Amino acid sequence: MLSTRNLPSDLMKYTLKCFILSVLIVCLVCSCSQDLTEEDDGEYGRTIYACISITGYGDVYLELYPDVAPLTVENFVSNANDLIYNDTLIHWVGSGFGIQGGDPTGSGYGLEGQNRIKGEFTENGVKNKISHVRTTVTMARSSSEYDSATSQFMILVTDQTQLDGRYAAFGRVISNMAAIDAISAVQVYEDNYRPVDDIVLKTVTVYETLPESVILD
Repeated sequence: MLSTRNLPSDLMKYTLKCFILSVLIVCLVCSCSQDLTEEDDGEYGRTIYACISITGYGDVYLELYPDVAPLTVENFVSNANDLIYNDTLIHWVGSGFGIQGGDPTGSGYGLEGQNRIKGEFTENGVKNKISHVRTTVTMARSSSEYDSATSQFMILVTDQTQLDGRYAAFGRVISNMAAIDAISAVQVYEDNYRPVDDIVLKTVTVYETLPESVILD
């Protein structure tokens, strides 16, 4: 223990300053070490990744957020691993809004008996802080049924924050958003917004870590 008895006044002050400074340095080093060892999971927690390969448009990479929408991400990953998305169509394109795909039938109505998942959004009692802005990936569902999402998803090309709290956003595009923009501008049939020329979603591949070759937007 530091003793200041019988020390000259100036020496005592100097010794106390040195002691205080050394304590501060130790505290700072410990704090920095803790910061370096704590994992930063980002704004939305853990992330996994998916590559959507679209014929004629290349590979589009997504960042998915299982901590925010665990059931939705699990469902998407399961569909990808079960090859549900392979060789399906982008069946709906809304210019200035977004694109929709993931229906095995290509009709937008889905398969009878497909597993439905709980809608992970505020109006359905689930906290979801992901806002529906440009690049957001969100689940499609029946407008009248909260728990009606199956495999179909949308990717937004403009901000659509009126969907916040009403639809289950679960990721965003991080590479090749230009492809989504290009698809959103294709010619469509006026009655159902289906592209005149088929746009094929060839494969969806899920990654735990992002491949080093990916160039981020």
